Amino acid sequence: MRVDEGVRATLRILLEHLVAGVEEEQMDRARREFLTRGFTKISFLAPEETENAIAGEIESLVESHGVRREMRFDETGGTPRRMRNVRHREIREHGSVIPAVYRSAEFRAALSRVAGERVLECPYEPEQYVITELQHSGDTHRWHGDDYGFAVVWVVDCPPVEHGGFVQCVPRTHWNRTGRPRAGYSRAGYSRTGRSTGLRRRGSGSTASPSATPARHARPGGPPTRPVGRGLPGAVLTIDGGGTL
Repeated sequence: MRVDEGVRATLRILLEHLVAGVEEEQMDRARREFLTRGFTKISFLAPEETENAIAGEIESLVESHGVRREMRFDETGGTPRRMRNVRHREIREHGSVIPAVYRSAEFRAALSRVAGERVLECPYEPEQYVITELQHSGDTHRWHGDDYGFAVVWVVDCPPVEHGGFVQCVPRTHWNRTGRPRAGYSRAGYSRTGRSTGLRRRGSGSTASPSATPARHARPGGPPTRPVGRGLPGAVLTIDGGGTL
């Protein structure tokens, strides 16, 4: 991981925002929703400068180190994965902002306030963070369960729901790894066109909907280049963390 002055500035801006830019009402609302539903949107925790830095690094890493993968997993009932992604090792070796934000004690403390308990670093390094991009029509991450206590999902580029632009979170899920999970109800947790950040708890199954239209990539370091109503989720960063559960 490279830590240069730009990364230090990003972390400084993030810290200043967490200290002075987050309202108690926002934190209380997110905590109530999280404890009730098992997930909540936490975009208010990161200022625009942090979002831009993470989005730019994601797009750069996807272009330089993204690998196309098509798989099925028996543990999730044979559900498919059709996507391009960047794994932890490549992000750690060639990224800087994402690893630095992940290691930020201040950001983790803010997550702990939302979760109502201590959020820890994921003990298994390959699962600490991963980037996923849905490139083509029909690409999907489909449903899966988390192994660790919490996950932060940064959706950095997402089309409208009618074009497959949502990640669905299913709280109170019981999964025995031999088939589909049992759940009480479902809800589209992250469905805002553009960017969104969410926190979800273990025991909440999630799925990325099959995409409806081909992707047009956003440019590294800048805003999405595609018009509203076109394209797939350009990239999703998932950050896993342990917990006291």
